[in-house]
Amino acid sequence: MGRHGFVRLPLTPDIETVNVGVLDQMAGPEGSIELSGMKVLGSGKVTRRLSVSAAGFSATAKDKIEAAGGQAVVV
Repeated sequence: MGRHGFVRLPLTPDIETVNVGVLDQMAGPEGSIELSGMKVLGSGKVTRRLSVSAAGFSATAKDKIEAAGGQAVVV
């Protein structure tokens, strides 16, 4: 009786995450980074112009990248 109406939700794939503060350190001199299958989160500071392509961006991460003059592209 206790299982009436119970629906199991499908499992979501595990997506790796990275913060914008780490991206600022990872980027080469040209500031271009390609992250396939990763989501960028907004913790940290962006101190230079970055061009980042990733599977997803949080709203804060996208705002920080664009405020520094860079671009955030969803692949």
